[in-house]
Amino acid sequence: MYDLHCHILPTFDDGSDSMEESCAMAELAYQSKVKGIVATPHCNGEDLLNAERNVMIGKTLDLLREKLKLMDIPIKLYSGMEILLDDGVYPALEQGKMVTVNGSNYALVEFPFDDDERHVLELLSNVASRGYRLIIAHPERYEFVHNNPELIFTFLDNDYVLQLNRGSILGRFGERIRECAKWMLTGQLAHIVASDGHSSLRRTPYMFDCYQHIRKHYSAEYAEILFYENPSRILKNEPILPNC
Repeated sequence: MYDLHCHILPTFDDGSDSMEESCAMAELAYQSKVKGIVATPHCNGEDLLNAERNVMIGKTLDLLREKLKLMDIPIKLYSGMEILLDDGVYPALEQGKMVTVNGSNYALVEFPFDDDERHVLELLSNVASRGYRLIIAHPERYEFVHNNPELIFTFLDNDYVLQLNRGSILGRFGERIRECAKWMLTGQLAHIVASDGHSSLRRTPYMFDCYQHIRKHYSAEYAEILFYENPSRILKNEPILPNC
């Protein structure tokens, strides 16, 4: 399976704090049958324009790849970022500095948790109009979705890709978020599941338990779409499978 949202790069955000921790995360992911991880450090509009930071991210990604090869952990690492969509992103958007998943036209985005529905839709529309296919990270965690679940259908109508967090599905963020994720899974409204892993001890990138959960409670076919088929299509910059 492929994990398209993981904070495995050390020292760039609130994820891994060392190269050793990153290797431990990769080992844990490999044990859970993950064969590819997209490194998605948090970034905002200012970060996107920070050339020095972006060069360091690339160098760190290459160094981690070398470390994993030496440790015989056969996981492939892909480039990406989790982009905070707020008004500060517009200068980077104007300059074509958006960072996508593995160089595709898919970009992983999140929002401030206190944002409102109108502003979120405006931001998404403005970025998508530039030709990006947007992956909305953990929509089940946002208050504006809880207040108006029908917003999920608006996202789908606009061809936004919906990514659920492993921890949300397994109840690690509370009952309200778990119920929202359950509702989306029951209706087959989600396109991919990712770990949003931050360490080897909490919010881990271990994925197989969630894969088994979805096979058991939903269907084997849907689990394959969420963990294998759609993530691999995104990595290859191909259209994902439509919702059932």
